[in-house]
Formats: sequence, C-alpha cells, structure tokens
Amino acid sequence: VTNPAQLEETTIIVSTTSNSSTAKPEMFTLILGNGVSTAGQTIATPYHHYNLLKTIEEGLRLGHLNQNDLNAVPMQGFWHE
Repeated sequence: VTNPAQLEETTIIVSTTSNSSTAKPEMFTLILGNGVSTAGQTIATPYHHYNLLKTIEEGLRLGHLNQNDLNAVPMQGFWHE
C-alpha cells in the first residue's frame, strides 16, 4: 500500500502457533495499526485464539459465534490509550 491514508483505519493481525503441542500450544501474534502502541512489547497475560477472535469481534462490532468466544475477554495492553 503506497497511500498512508488507506492504512489510517486498518489493523493488521498475523497469528501463528509456535509449537505443535495440543496440551499447551504457544501462540505468536503480531498486531500492527494506527491504534496499536508504537513500542514493541510482550504481554504477560496468557491469551489464546478465542481471545484474538473476541478482540476482532469487538473491534469490528460483530456478534459472537455462541462458542468459546462468548466468554473470552478481548486482548488488552497494547492499544493506544
């Protein structure tokens, strides 16, 4: 994207698991965007893919899927305040 104005209201999320353990998977998530803190950081709170889904649902004002996302809390600690 060559036009910075196009990215003004855009958030990019890249998420992957870094191991193959089903008992204790480790998730790496990179979140970039205008509303995200400019400092790179590691969040100590343990999150999983349902938290990521809930973050997207709330950010886009979507409903939930009536699954495990229903009781998940959105990810916090990296947004501009």
